[in-house]
Amino acid sequence: MPFDGNQFLSKPPLWNCLTQCFIKPPIPPNNVDAIKILKLSRSLIKNKKHWIQHIYNDGRNRYCAIGALHSSASLLGLRENNGFDIAYSSLHNIAFSRGFPRIEAMNDKTNHKTVMTAFDEAIIDLRQLKR
Repeated sequence: MPFDGNQFLSKPPLWNCLTQCFIKPPIPPNNVDAIKILKLSRSLIKNKKHWIQHIYNDGRNRYCAIGALHSSASLLGLRENNGFDIAYSSLHNIAFSRGFPRIEAMNDKTNHKTVMTAFDEAIIDLRQLKR
């Protein structure tokens, strides 16, 4: 059988084979999903009458900051996604920078405007990391 090179036409080039088999690109943080979660969470409590303190969710579409995060992640199907952890960590960092040990403490000991600006800051921080 003469050599005509046909057996090489159906195989990927050597570089594609190497990159698929041996070179794994780093997995970037899932900031896009985290931003989606934070934005939806913010929209759930944007109206002050939908924001509550001292309880995550009262069953009547009223949420605290953490309750909004959990509900948003569930609604988006991202509860088991690392985007939720990133969103939580980002909001926690904002709360901590304001002198609160937890998001719940910031939610329960401040006002609606403070919580809303915390969501805004968390979204801005993650957008800057995305670039």
